[in-house]
This record gives sequence, structure tokens and C-alpha cells, in this order.
Amino acid sequence: MSRQLKFRVWSFLEKAFYYFTLEEGYPQGIACGVSEPQQYTEVYDSNKQELFDGDIVSYTVKHVELGESQNLIAQVMYVHKYGAWGFGREVYWDLILDCGVTNIIKIGNIFENSALLDQPLNSNEIGIQNNKGPSS
Repeated sequence: MSRQLKFRVWSFLEKAFYYFTLEEGYPQGIACGVSEPQQYTEVYDSNKQELFDGDIVSYTVKHVELGESQNLIAQVMYVHKYGAWGFGREVYWDLILDCGVTNIIKIGNIFENSALLDQPLNSNEIGIQNNKGPSS
């Protein structure tokens, strides 16, 4: 079974994503500027939403050495050093497939919700809870 590589680009003019596969090729006819292509991670969040490079997620990580769990907010990104997808913010990151990472919820993306990354790293401090994204 071969995997299908999926991508998306953000249209800065239309404020929308365009999705495509390698087989389909890069979308044609998009007006003005678009982002660099963002790849699908082949991972779903807890609500069965696909995760792409550039998504912003809330997740729980249990640090065995600290003996505690933390709820964090970070951007989905490829961690070249380890050749794997992860969640990161500045110097802090976790690999997506680490056994201590659970309860992953997509809460936005870097184009529409970048202010989420300006919030405290610990999502408990801003009301992310109950697998629903930001509280109202």
C-alpha cells in the first residue's frame, strides 16, 4: 500500500487553503501570492481532523522524568534533526508519535490564528479544555 502525499497552500488574497496531491499537481489559477506548500503529516487529531504542517494544536504530554502531564499549545512542524513530525514553539518541541503525547486537538493554523502562538505555552492558562479547542 503506497501512501498518498497530500499538500495545501494558503492563498493570501482569498484567505483560503487549496489542497492537492502529487498526482493532481500544484493547483492552477490561484490569484496572487500563496504560501509554501504544507505537507499532510498522516496523523489525525482526537476529532479525526487531518494535521498539516503549520496547524496549531493543543495537546497533552506526560513527561516521565517529571512525573506530570502538561497541556501545551504548539505548531505542527517537521523536526529535521529527528526526521519526524513534531509540535514546536521556539526551543520547545515534542514528537507527534511520542508515547507520552495524547489528546491532540487542532485549534487553528499559522495563517488565521497565529496569535495563539503568542499565548502561554501551557494551554491550561488560556482555557483550552474538553477536546473542543479555545473556550468561548
